[in-house]
Amino acid sequence: MSYPENCVLLDISETGARLLLQRPLDGCEKAELTIVECDLRIPCEIVWQQADTIGVRFLVGDEETVRQARAADRLDRARDAAMPESEAPKT
Repeated sequence: MSYPENCVLLDISETGARLLLQRPLDGCEKAELTIVECDLRIPCEIVWQQADTIGVRFLVGDEETVRQARAADRLDRARDAAMPESEAPKT
């Protein structure tokens, strides 16, 4: 069974990412990281989990996909930095 799970992208590299989840995952080995802002869907494997934080390895070698994901992450971080603290999303 799969279900959407909102998360916060903490780190991203060419081979994977570290994600903060709203709640821990149970028994999940594979996932699809969707970055809505740039319409990306990246298949990945969950390689570690500590409480509500997971590490994933991308199952694709598409450098353009990873470049777009990193660009979306930079855009989000810049937007958050420019947003007044009173309007910042609560995590």
